[in-house]
Amino acid sequence: MQNKIKNYPHTESPIYYLRTKKRLSKILGISIKDIQKLAGACDSYKEWDEINEKGKSRHIENPCYNLKVIQKRIADLLSRISPPDFLFCPVKRRSYITNAKQHVGQKHVVCLDIKEYFVSTSSKRVYWFFHSYMKCSEDVAGILTAISTIKGRLPTGSPLSPILSYFAHVDMWDEISRIAKDAQCIITVYMDDLTISGKEVPQWVMWEIRQQISRCGLKYHKEKNYRNGFSEITGIIVKDKLALPNRQHLKTHKLRKELTLAATQEQKSTILRKISGCKSQNNQVLASNDFI
Repeated sequence: MQNKIKNYPHTESPIYYLRTKKRLSKILGISIKDIQKLAGACDSYKEWDEINEKGKSRHIENPCYNLKVIQKRIADLLSRISPPDFLFCPVKRRSYITNAKQHVGQKHVVCLDIKEYFVSTSSKRVYWFFHSYMKCSEDVAGILTAISTIKGRLPTGSPLSPILSYFAHVDMWDEISRIAKDAQCIITVYMDDLTISGKEVPQWVMWEIRQQISRCGLKYHKEKNYRNGFSEITGIIVKDKLALPNRQHLKTHKLRKELTLAATQEQKSTILRKISGCKSQNNQVLASNDFI
């Protein structure tokens, strides 16, 4: 049986109070010279535009293999720091479903997104996290920032960006959590999605939250208000129980139609995998209702 890795406070992380480049090299398993080469190389990232199912373009900045290995190592170390109760992504054994589940039965729900979260997370904020929050020396914090960022901010395709985007704004999220809890509201954060709920979410609460977001140089958008016990949170319909939105059932219906028209076995296999994924998602949502 494999030993489970325990979470610990940030002050017990190997990164905390990291003062020498020699120790950093040992923790990351690579020489400082090689780290600096990767951080400063023009070809450390491959970039392209990716079009999603909705036709929306997203610019991808994918680190080269060697840099990605280092970034994954840092991400693994940060993911071992005990997450707050309100954080649901990226956290192991928490998901978009458990995120939505926290708000079942609430009369008033407010959702908003942080706009272009990774791109808006500056190198300055990343450096602040490593130097001020994790107490790394200036040169170590500078190296960690250099291998974590591109063009003065977080890259869109790095395995480190999801967890580091949270920690780079950990002071903001802690303050937002305090504001919500002082108003006896429930708060959850799923990457760039923020949800607040309660019997009533006072206007002053949202005003103070917006102020905190702006203070960190971030912008919010897509603010939505739901009332009377109905909401949609991270793609899940929330009432007295959880359910998938109708568009997801329609997607499955369309896939089944496509299956009947598929001309080759390869096409059939691709569509069947998609149908299986939709079925698995629906089963996960239904199973989560057993514990409400």
